Amino acid sequence: MLEAEKCYTEGESDKLFAVIFPNGFASEDVLAEIAPEGWSQSTLRFVFHPTLDQAHWESVQLHRNLQSWPLRDKSRPQEPEPTLEEVAAEHQDGPIEVDREVRELVAKCVWDIFSDEHDVVALDGRIVHLGSWRGAGGFIADQLNRRRKAGEYCYDYLDFYMGTFTIAQRADLTPVYQMIFRRLKERLFTWRYRFPELGLVDFGSDKPDGARSLQVEKMQTELNKIHQDAIEDAKHEPIPAIVLAYENVYGHFPHGWPPWGFKDRSK
Repeated sequence: MLEAEKCYTEGESDKLFAVIFPNGFASEDVLAEIAPEGWSQSTLRFVFHPTLDQAHWESVQLHRNLQSWPLRDKSRPQEPEPTLEEVAAEHQDGPIEVDREVRELVAKCVWDIFSDEHDVVALDGRIVHLGSWRGAGGFIADQLNRRRKAGEYCYDYLDFYMGTFTIAQRADLTPVYQMIFRRLKERLFTWRYRFPELGLVDFGSDKPDGARSLQVEKMQTELNKIHQDAIEDAKHEPIPAIVLAYENVYGHFPHGWPPWGFKDRSK
């Protein structure tokens, strides 16, 4: 738990966002930075308009992840992967809505930077902490709703909860992250990265305390192994776009990268 005196207040966070996005998340200056060729010509549009091949690939990946989940009931039979024809039957695409799409993509990337266990750090060492994952989503929704025009969609925390997690593979989001980092750097903020890590949530159980503790310990051991394996795999995978964007703007990697070289994120 972060100490309150080491964090920005909600009011200070509001003022910061008013400074770094004075004209909103989908203003002309934002669009000029992330898609100078125009939104309809930018590959970022695929975030909201995935091709059929992209949609099929995502469906297959989701299916495989669910089937290989370590805590999945092994007694359940394997299900067949979704076919291209099955995905095509449900695949639909609508018209491009520049303002809405830019606004929502920037908002999701803001969540990736300011939440997801990462830290935006001010010059005085305080953290711009927007709350829990849910709280950060709610804060970002409030930022957008304050500029909402009559008849426009009213956002909720769920619209930005987990940021770009479900769409990050559709396009290279580096330009969006760079735009945000440039605005933070201009105001002398830095950023600390934290490698993703799964955690357990205890919802209670009707099992005896001893049996439940043993089960929880076993599950935590499995999650720890998954985490360490993921760090090892990261040595052979491309550097995340969010980390590359930080390096492009600041000239060096953020604290916390590479993850195999850090244990204490606060130093």
